Amino acid sequence: MPRRKTSIQKNANKRGRLTSINERRPLTDHVDDYDEHKDNDDEDAELAKRRQQFFFQALRRGIRDLKVGKKPAAKKRIYKRTLRMRPCAKQGLFWGPILILVLEWYLGYVLRAEHVTDAYYDQYGYEPWMIDKPARIPIDIQNLTTIGTNSIRSQNMQQSCRGDLRWTANHHNPWYHYARPSRRQIPAMIHQTNKDRCLTMNFARASQKWSAFSHNKWSYYLHDESALAQLFLEMQYPEFPYLRLVVQNCLLYLPPVEKNLWSYLVLWVYGGVVADVNSMPDNFHFQTLQKDDDAIFIFDAASQRMNTTFMASSPKHPVMYYAIQHTLLRILTAENIASPDLVYQTGPEALQKALEQFSREDDEEQDWSRSLPRMVKGVEDQEGRSAKVISSEEKYATPIFISPAGKVKEFGKMGVQVDVIQPVRGPAGGCFSQMHSNLDKAVGGGHNGP
Repeated sequence: MPRRKTSIQKNANKRGRLTSINERRPLTDHVDDYDEHKDNDDEDAELAKRRQQFFFQALRRGIRDLKVGKKPAAKKRIYKRTLRMRPCAKQGLFWGPILILVLEWYLGYVLRAEHVTDAYYDQYGYEPWMIDKPARIPIDIQNLTTIGTNSIRSQNMQQSCRGDLRWTANHHNPWYHYARPSRRQIPAMIHQTNKDRCLTMNFARASQKWSAFSHNKWSYYLHDESALAQLFLEMQYPEFPYLRLVVQNCLLYLPPVEKNLWSYLVLWVYGGVVADVNSMPDNFHFQTLQKDDDAIFIFDAASQRMNTTFMASSPKHPVMYYAIQHTLLRILTAENIASPDLVYQTGPEALQKALEQFSREDDEEQDWSRSLPRMVKGVEDQEGRSAKVISSEEKYATPIFISPAGKVKEFGKMGVQVDVIQPVRGPAGGCFSQMHSNLDKAVGGGHNGP
């Protein structure tokens, strides 16, 4: 049996030299070298064994993780977590905005129905236009007027119009209604009124020209009889304590006077532009109103009086407050409310008196025809408010029918009474007599009842 070579002999053979027996070192030296190399071999073997164990463990772990239908534990927990949160996130994105809208609607309904205060402003020594918050929140303009823009309801309403009359819809852009520092003071809304929403072809075409401003983020509203009733009777006006009595007892046979009062009141509450239904825009466009304009009124040079067919004002303007007060005063003090002169007294004359009282220049005769356009500024407690008076030659609005006969004929197709030629039909007497007669009828009817 051949003898095994020692590690010294192996190393020597690798280096290319042989060791003979005579060249061998003492036995003790060989024993020490053998022990040293044996320890090194044991460490190498142990390290190799550990590496082998680690390799097989990793191999078994990898094979186990790669089996079909089985994933690592950490990734499995993350996957389950995403499955639980994803439906919740989708439901939150869907129901969150709806919940916010419902909450805003409910709060708005509660605040609108709640009576904040019934106190009259004069008891506190404040002027109505100086009150930031109204005594009662006004009815939303969208709820006040009939809504039906590009809807199935519009088509159904068109069928309800008789003959050749055309149904007219509103255009609602509420984002540009309210005054902001970067925008104009006068809200971007146009108001017109008629007996109902069914207009003749000529008036419908003019209405379409006014409503075309909605493409430039304006709003257009046509107020019918129901809208006027809500504005007059369903809203509270502590600053006008006799308004409800006058409307209920004295304006039943006075549609033209009621129209004048409506023009002032709708500008007082909402602001914007009031245009007569017998008018169409001419030189007026969506950029006519400047940022600093607080109110715009037209003086007719031909008749030497104010023109009420076109007016623009910001909400709570003092001129509108004075115009409403002068209108109510003339109705209450009129000897005969069926007189046609009352239409003029509550229209151009009331507006002119309101402008004079606003500027405190009623002590002397005013010549409004000179130096137009003219800026009228308020004094004392009205500082900061202004009104611009322009000439009718600016032609912001042009009448459709100039002759009284054509105007009467066109309005007659809609069953509307106009303020020209036709006498106002109704009982003779003053407004107070009408109040007392209505009160006597109510009391008498109460006694005759069961």
